[in-house]
Amino acid sequence: MTGFPVRTSFGRGFPEHDTWRFHALRMIESGEADAALWISAYDAETPQWKRNVPLVALISPQTAFAREPRVYIEVGRPGLDHVAAEFERETNSIVARTALRPSQAPSVEAVIEQISAHLGENT
Repeated sequence: MTGFPVRTSFGRGFPEHDTWRFHALRMIESGEADAALWISAYDAETPQWKRNVPLVALISPQTAFAREPRVYIEVGRPGLDHVAAEFERETNSIVARTALRPSQAPSVEAVIEQISAHLGENT
């Protein structure tokens, strides 16, 4: 949405890009982060940090953690279980994808919307 790469914060109401300041591994290992939201819908990748922080994980099935997250929700894979708009390296552009095998697994978007709605009820 902004043209900025990852490590962009929207915490102050506008996009701020800083590769050092918003590096998740650094933030968690230094104790700056109180908790983490881990999203890995494409494969079974897990966080590389060593420090134990409360973790909410939106993950693909068969993901195995060294330490179980406080909350984990298995989500569908974009372009496989759900329609998607994905970055295509070959063309250096965003490409629309249809779901190859549509499923009932929730999308990351749907889960984030539900979490956001619930947080809004409690503020």
